Amino acid sequence: MARNSRVILEQNLAIYKQEVDAIADTYTAELLSDYGQHYTAYSRAAAEIFCTILQRGGKRLRGALVMNTYEMLGGGNRQLALRAALAIEIIHTYLLIIDDICDRSLMRRGGPTAHVMLTERHRQLRLKGDSEHFGLSQAINVAILGAHLAQRELTQLPTTDSSKLEVLHDLNSALITTIHGQINDLYNQSVQEVNESEVKQTLAWKTTDYSFKNPLQMGAILAQAGPESGGLLDEYAGHAGLAFQISDDILGTFGSSFESGKSAHDDMKEGKITILVSRALERADSQQRQALLKALGNQQLTPADLEKCRQIIEATGALDYARRVVHKHAAEAVQVLDSAPDSWSPGGVMFMRELARFITERVA
Repeated sequence: MARNSRVILEQNLAIYKQEVDAIADTYTAELLSDYGQHYTAYSRAAAEIFCTILQRGGKRLRGALVMNTYEMLGGGNRQLALRAALAIEIIHTYLLIIDDICDRSLMRRGGPTAHVMLTERHRQLRLKGDSEHFGLSQAINVAILGAHLAQRELTQLPTTDSSKLEVLHDLNSALITTIHGQINDLYNQSVQEVNESEVKQTLAWKTTDYSFKNPLQMGAILAQAGPESGGLLDEYAGHAGLAFQISDDILGTFGSSFESGKSAHDDMKEGKITILVSRALERADSQQRQALLKALGNQQLTPADLEKCRQIIEATGALDYARRVVHKHAAEAVQVLDSAPDSWSPGGVMFMRELARFITERVA
Protein backbone atom coordinates (compact mmCIF):
# COMPACT_ATOMS: atom_id res chain seq x y z
CA MET A 1 0.00 0.00 0.00
CA ALA A 2 2.81 2.44 0.92
CA ARG A 3 4.53 1.72 -2.40
CA ASN A 4 1.30 2.36 -4.30
CA SER A 5 0.78 5.63 -2.41
CA ARG A 6 4.26 6.82 -3.36
CA VAL A 7 3.73 5.96 -7.01
CA ILE A 8 0.43 7.88 -6.99
CA LEU A 9 2.14 10.88 -5.35
CA GLU A 10 4.86 10.92 -8.00
CA GLN A 11 2.30 10.55 -10.78
CA ASN A 12 0.19 13.40 -9.40
CA LEU A 13 3.22 15.66 -8.95
CA ALA A 14 4.23 14.93 -12.54
CA ILE A 15 0.71 15.73 -13.80
CA TYR A 16 0.52 18.97 -11.81
CA LYS A 17 3.96 19.98 -13.05
CA GLN A 18 3.08 19.21 -16.65
CA GLU A 19 -0.09 21.29 -16.43
CA VAL A 20 1.58 24.23 -14.71
CA ASP A 21 4.53 24.11 -17.15
CA ALA A 22 2.10 24.19 -20.07
CA ILE A 23 0.08 27.15 -18.80
CA ALA A 24 3.32 28.98 -17.91
CA ASP A 25 4.56 28.50 -21.48
CA THR A 26 1.32 29.86 -22.92
CA TYR A 27 1.28 32.73 -20.44
CA THR A 28 4.86 33.83 -21.15
CA ALA A 29 4.36 33.67 -24.93
CA GLU A 30 1.30 35.93 -24.67
CA LEU A 31 3.03 38.27 -22.22
CA LEU A 32 6.11 38.73 -24.38
CA SER A 33 4.00 39.24 -27.50
CA ASP A 34 2.04 41.95 -25.71
CA TYR A 35 5.19 43.63 -24.41
CA GLY A 36 6.70 43.54 -27.89
CA GLN A 37 3.73 45.56 -29.14
CA HIS A 38 3.24 48.00 -26.28
CA TYR A 39 6.69 48.61 -24.78
CA THR A 40 10.27 48.99 -25.95
CA ALA A 41 12.62 46.20 -26.97
CA TYR A 42 14.42 46.86 -23.68
CA SER A 43 11.28 46.13 -21.68
CA ARG A 44 10.60 42.97 -23.60
CA ALA A 45 14.19 41.77 -23.18
CA ALA A 46 14.04 42.33 -19.41
CA ALA A 47 10.67 40.57 -19.12
CA GLU A 48 12.13 37.71 -21.15
CA ILE A 49 14.62 37.07 -18.34
CA PHE A 50 11.80 36.75 -15.81
CA CYS A 51 9.98 34.37 -18.16
CA THR A 52 13.13 32.29 -18.54
CA ILE A 53 13.33 31.70 -14.78
CA LEU A 54 9.58 30.99 -14.60
CA GLN A 55 9.74 28.50 -17.47
CA ARG A 56 12.66 26.57 -15.97
CA GLY A 57 9.99 25.23 -13.70
CA GLY A 58 11.52 23.53 -10.75
CA LYS A 59 9.28 21.11 -8.85
CA ARG A 60 6.11 23.25 -9.11
CA LEU A 61 5.38 22.14 -5.55
CA ARG A 62 3.52 25.29 -4.56
CA GLY A 63 1.25 25.11 -7.59
CA ALA A 64 0.63 21.43 -6.89
CA LEU A 65 -0.39 22.25 -3.31
CA VAL A 66 -2.94 24.80 -4.54
CA MET A 67 -4.46 22.33 -6.98
CA ASN A 68 -4.48 19.31 -4.65
CA THR A 69 -6.03 21.26 -1.79
CA TYR A 70 -8.68 22.80 -4.03
CA GLU A 71 -9.72 19.39 -5.32
CA MET A 72 -9.38 17.71 -1.91
CA LEU A 73 -11.85 20.19 -0.43
CA GLY A 74 -14.44 19.75 -3.17
CA GLY A 75 -13.44 22.28 -5.84
CA GLY A 76 -14.62 21.27 -9.30
CA ASN A 77 -13.12 23.89 -11.64
CA ARG A 78 -9.64 22.60 -12.47
CA GLN A 79 -8.94 25.56 -14.76
CA LEU A 80 -9.54 27.94 -11.85
CA ALA A 81 -7.12 25.98 -9.68
CA LEU A 82 -4.57 25.88 -12.49
CA ARG A 83 -4.64 29.64 -13.02
CA ALA A 84 -4.21 30.17 -9.27
CA ALA A 85 -1.30 27.71 -9.34
CA LEU A 86 0.30 29.74 -12.13
CA ALA A 87 0.00 32.92 -10.03
CA ILE A 88 1.66 31.16 -7.09
CA GLU A 89 4.51 30.02 -9.32
CA ILE A 90 4.96 33.58 -10.62
CA ILE A 91 5.18 34.74 -6.99
CA HIS A 92 7.74 32.01 -6.29
CA THR A 93 9.81 33.11 -9.29
CA TYR A 94 9.95 36.75 -8.23
CA LEU A 95 10.97 35.76 -4.70
CA LEU A 96 13.72 33.50 -6.09
CA ILE A 97 15.12 36.40 -8.12
CA ILE A 98 15.27 38.60 -5.01
CA ASP A 99 16.71 35.75 -2.94
CA ASP A 100 19.42 35.14 -5.54
CA ILE A 101 20.42 38.81 -5.37
CA CYS A 102 20.59 38.69 -1.57
CA ASP A 103 22.59 35.45 -1.64
CA ARG A 104 24.78 36.52 -4.57
CA SER A 105 23.90 33.21 -6.22
CA LEU A 106 25.13 32.54 -9.74
CA MET A 107 22.88 29.59 -10.57
CA ARG A 108 19.17 28.87 -10.19
CA ARG A 109 17.20 25.88 -11.47
CA GLY A 110 20.21 24.59 -13.35
CA GLY A 111 20.98 27.85 -15.18
CA PRO A 112 22.32 31.35 -14.52
CA THR A 113 20.35 33.57 -12.16
CA ALA A 114 18.38 36.57 -13.45
CA HIS A 115 20.91 39.18 -12.33
CA VAL A 116 23.74 37.18 -13.90
CA MET A 117 21.90 36.95 -17.25
CA LEU A 118 21.09 40.67 -17.19
CA THR A 119 24.69 41.53 -16.32
CA GLU A 120 25.91 39.45 -19.24
CA ARG A 121 23.39 41.09 -21.57
CA HIS A 122 24.78 44.50 -20.63
CA ARG A 123 28.30 43.28 -21.44
CA GLN A 124 27.29 41.66 -24.74
CA LEU A 125 25.57 44.84 -25.93
CA ARG A 126 28.58 46.92 -24.81
CA LEU A 127 26.32 49.31 -22.94
CA LYS A 128 27.73 52.18 -20.93
CA GLY A 129 28.19 51.94 -17.16
CA ASP A 130 28.69 49.20 -14.60
CA SER A 131 27.45 45.85 -15.93
CA GLU A 132 26.97 44.27 -12.49
CA HIS A 133 25.00 47.24 -11.14
CA PHE A 134 22.85 47.18 -14.27
CA GLY A 135 22.20 43.47 -13.86
CA LEU A 136 21.24 43.77 -10.19
CA SER A 137 19.04 46.82 -10.80
CA GLN A 138 17.19 45.27 -13.71
CA ALA A 139 16.75 41.99 -11.83
CA ILE A 140 15.03 43.93 -9.03
CA ASN A 141 12.80 45.57 -11.64
CA VAL A 142 11.77 42.27 -13.24
CA ALA A 143 11.12 40.77 -9.81
CA ILE A 144 8.77 43.65 -9.00
CA LEU A 145 7.16 43.13 -12.38
CA GLY A 146 6.56 39.48 -11.46
CA ALA A 147 4.96 40.44 -8.16
CA HIS A 148 2.40 42.62 -9.89
CA LEU A 149 1.79 40.20 -12.73
CA ALA A 150 0.79 37.61 -10.15
CA GLN A 151 -1.51 40.04 -8.35
CA ARG A 152 -3.18 40.89 -11.66
CA GLU A 153 -3.69 37.21 -12.47
CA LEU A 154 -5.38 36.64 -9.13
CA THR A 155 -7.78 39.56 -9.67
CA GLN A 156 -8.84 37.95 -12.95
CA LEU A 157 -9.62 34.49 -11.56
CA PRO A 158 -13.06 33.20 -12.60
CA THR A 159 -14.52 33.23 -9.10
CA THR A 160 -16.44 35.55 -6.79
CA ASP A 161 -15.07 38.95 -5.82
CA SER A 162 -15.18 37.99 -2.15
CA SER A 163 -13.04 34.90 -2.83
CA LYS A 164 -10.53 36.95 -4.84
CA LEU A 165 -10.32 39.54 -2.08
CA GLU A 166 -9.73 36.82 0.52
CA VAL A 167 -7.07 35.19 -1.68
CA LEU A 168 -5.24 38.50 -2.12
CA HIS A 169 -5.42 39.32 1.59
CA ASP A 170 -4.05 35.90 2.55
CA LEU A 171 -1.30 36.08 -0.08
CA ASN A 172 -0.11 39.52 0.97
CA SER A 173 -0.15 38.55 4.64
CA ALA A 174 2.05 35.55 3.78
CA LEU A 175 4.42 37.70 1.74
CA ILE A 176 4.78 40.24 4.56
CA THR A 177 5.83 37.37 6.83
CA THR A 178 8.21 36.07 4.14
CA ILE A 179 9.95 39.45 3.84
CA HIS A 180 10.42 39.59 7.61
CA GLY A 181 11.98 36.14 7.36
CA GLN A 182 14.34 37.37 4.65
CA ILE A 183 15.27 40.42 6.74
CA ASN A 184 16.10 38.24 9.73
CA ASP A 185 17.95 35.72 7.57
CA LEU A 186 20.31 38.47 6.41
CA TYR A 187 20.77 39.74 9.97
CA ASN A 188 21.55 36.22 11.15
CA GLN A 189 24.36 36.03 8.61
CA SER A 190 25.77 39.26 9.96
CA VAL A 191 25.65 38.51 13.69
CA GLN A 192 26.61 34.80 13.27
CA GLU A 193 25.79 33.90 16.90
CA VAL A 194 22.23 32.62 16.40
CA ASN A 195 20.54 29.95 18.50
CA GLU A 196 18.41 27.15 17.09
CA SER A 197 15.06 28.63 18.07
CA GLU A 198 15.95 31.85 16.24
CA VAL A 199 17.00 29.87 13.17
CA LYS A 200 13.73 27.91 13.21
CA GLN A 201 11.71 31.11 13.60
CA THR A 202 13.47 32.66 10.62
CA LEU A 203 12.92 29.53 8.53
CA ALA A 204 9.23 29.48 9.45
CA TRP A 205 8.80 33.12 8.48
CA LYS A 206 10.89 32.91 5.33
CA THR A 207 9.55 29.69 3.85
CA THR A 208 6.66 28.01 5.63
CA ASP A 209 4.04 30.70 5.04
CA TYR A 210 4.53 31.23 1.34
CA SER A 211 5.67 27.73 0.36
CA PHE A 212 3.07 25.70 2.26
CA LYS A 213 0.54 27.68 4.27
CA ASN A 214 -0.44 30.15 1.55
CA PRO A 215 -0.85 27.59 -1.30
CA LEU A 216 -2.93 25.37 0.98
CA GLN A 217 -5.10 28.28 2.11
CA MET A 218 -5.49 29.53 -1.46
CA GLY A 219 -6.79 26.14 -2.53
CA ALA A 220 -9.19 26.10 0.42
CA ILE A 221 -10.48 29.63 -0.23
CA LEU A 222 -11.11 28.93 -3.91
CA ALA A 223 -12.91 25.70 -3.01
CA GLN A 224 -15.02 27.78 -0.60
CA ALA A 225 -14.29 25.24 2.10
CA GLY A 226 -15.00 27.54 5.03
CA PRO A 227 -12.81 28.54 7.99
CA GLU A 228 -13.05 25.15 9.73
CA SER A 229 -10.43 23.70 7.37
CA GLY A 230 -7.92 26.48 8.01
CA GLY A 231 -6.53 25.42 11.36
CA LEU A 232 -5.70 21.89 10.29
CA LEU A 233 -4.09 23.09 7.05
CA ASP A 234 -2.01 25.64 8.95
CA GLU A 235 -0.81 23.03 11.42
CA TYR A 236 0.19 20.69 8.61
CA ALA A 237 1.91 23.56 6.78
CA GLY A 238 3.93 24.52 9.85
CA HIS A 239 5.46 21.07 10.21
CA ALA A 240 5.77 20.16 6.53
CA GLY A 241 7.17 23.57 5.63
CA LEU A 242 9.85 23.45 8.31
CA ALA A 243 10.82 19.89 7.35
CA PHE A 244 11.03 20.95 3.70
CA GLN A 245 13.21 23.99 4.35
CA ILE A 246 15.63 22.15 6.64
CA SER A 247 15.91 19.39 4.05
CA ASP A 248 16.64 22.11 1.47
CA ASP A 249 19.38 23.49 3.72
CA ILE A 250 20.92 20.02 4.02
CA LEU A 251 20.87 19.63 0.24
CA GLY A 252 22.26 23.15 -0.08
CA THR A 253 25.42 22.02 1.72
CA PHE A 254 25.64 18.28 1.10
CA GLY A 255 23.67 17.81 -2.12
CA SER A 256 24.63 18.28 -5.73
CA SER A 257 23.71 21.30 -7.82
CA PHE A 258 21.31 18.99 -9.69
CA GLU A 259 19.43 18.21 -6.46
CA SER A 260 19.32 21.76 -5.07
CA GLY A 261 19.24 23.73 -8.33
CA LYS A 262 22.06 25.96 -7.13
CA SER A 263 25.71 25.70 -6.17
CA ALA A 264 26.55 23.78 -2.99
CA HIS A 265 28.96 26.63 -2.16
CA ASP A 266 26.25 29.29 -1.95
CA ASP A 267 25.00 28.86 1.62
CA MET A 268 28.48 28.78 3.16
CA LYS A 269 29.78 31.62 0.97
CA GLU A 270 26.90 33.80 2.09
CA GLY A 271 27.35 32.86 5.73
CA LYS A 272 23.83 31.43 5.97
CA ILE A 273 23.06 30.31 9.52
CA THR A 274 21.12 27.09 9.03
CA ILE A 275 20.31 24.55 11.72
CA LEU A 276 23.33 22.62 10.42
CA VAL A 277 25.63 25.57 11.09
CA SER A 278 23.99 26.63 14.35
CA ARG A 279 24.24 23.10 15.79
CA ALA A 280 27.80 22.61 14.53
CA LEU A 281 28.98 25.89 16.08
CA GLU A 282 27.32 24.91 19.35
CA ARG A 283 29.02 21.49 19.44
CA ALA A 284 32.38 22.30 17.79
CA ASP A 285 35.70 22.46 19.60
CA SER A 286 37.69 25.69 19.36
CA GLN A 287 39.59 24.62 16.23
CA GLN A 288 36.47 23.43 14.41
CA ARG A 289 34.57 26.53 15.44
CA GLN A 290 37.32 28.82 14.16
CA ALA A 291 37.39 26.98 10.82
CA LEU A 292 33.62 27.26 10.40
CA LEU A 293 33.51 30.95 11.30
CA LYS A 294 36.35 31.62 8.88
CA ALA A 295 34.48 29.85 6.06
CA LEU A 296 31.09 31.48 6.71
CA GLY A 297 30.67 34.46 4.40
CA ASN A 298 33.96 33.83 2.60
CA GLN A 299 33.34 34.68 -1.06
CA GLN A 300 36.62 32.95 -2.00
CA LEU A 301 35.53 29.65 -0.47
CA THR A 302 37.22 26.76 -2.28
CA PRO A 303 35.92 23.19 -2.79
CA ALA A 304 38.49 22.08 -0.20
CA ASP A 305 37.14 24.66 2.29
CA LEU A 306 33.59 23.46 1.70
CA GLU A 307 34.61 19.84 2.20
CA LYS A 308 36.27 20.77 5.51
CA CYS A 309 33.05 22.46 6.63
CA ARG A 310 31.07 19.37 5.68
CA GLN A 311 33.41 17.21 7.72
CA ILE A 312 33.02 19.48 10.76
CA ILE A 313 29.23 19.50 10.43
CA GLU A 314 29.21 15.70 10.29
CA ALA A 315 31.77 15.27 13.09
CA THR A 316 29.81 17.47 15.48
CA GLY A 317 26.65 15.45 14.83
CA ALA A 318 24.92 18.47 13.28
CA LEU A 319 24.02 16.64 10.06
CA ASP A 320 22.42 13.70 11.88
CA TYR A 321 20.63 16.12 14.18
CA ALA A 322 19.20 18.15 11.26
CA ARG A 323 18.00 14.93 9.64
CA ARG A 324 16.24 13.97 12.89
CA VAL A 325 14.52 17.36 12.98
CA VAL A 326 13.32 16.84 9.40
CA HIS A 327 11.93 13.40 10.27
CA LYS A 328 10.27 14.73 13.44
CA HIS A 329 8.40 17.54 11.70
CA ALA A 330 7.46 15.39 8.71
CA ALA A 331 6.03 12.77 11.07
CA GLU A 332 4.07 15.45 12.93
CA ALA A 333 2.70 16.73 9.60
CA VAL A 334 1.48 13.21 8.81
CA GLN A 335 -0.03 12.88 12.28
CA VAL A 336 -1.99 16.12 11.84
CA LEU A 337 -3.81 14.51 8.92
CA ASP A 338 -5.19 11.81 11.22
CA SER A 339 -7.74 14.46 12.20
CA ALA A 340 -8.75 15.23 8.60
CA PRO A 341 -12.54 15.27 8.29
CA ASP A 342 -14.34 12.70 6.16
CA SER A 343 -15.34 15.45 3.73
CA TRP A 344 -11.72 15.75 2.55
CA SER A 345 -11.10 13.46 -0.39
CA PRO A 346 -8.99 10.40 0.54
CA GLY A 347 -6.80 10.92 -2.52
CA GLY A 348 -6.01 14.51 -1.52
CA VAL A 349 -5.18 13.51 2.04
CA MET A 350 -2.97 10.69 0.79
CA PHE A 351 -1.11 13.17 -1.44
CA MET A 352 -0.33 15.35 1.59
CA ARG A 353 0.72 12.38 3.73
CA GLU A 354 3.07 11.03 1.07
CA LEU A 355 4.48 14.47 0.38
CA ALA A 356 5.51 14.82 4.03
CA ARG A 357 7.10 11.37 3.97
CA PHE A 358 8.83 12.15 0.68
CA ILE A 359 10.55 15.15 2.29
CA THR A 360 12.40 12.85 4.67
CA GLU A 361 13.69 10.76 1.79
CA ARG A 362 15.42 13.78 0.27
CA VAL A 363 17.92 13.71 3.15
CA ALA A 364 17.84 10.02 4.15
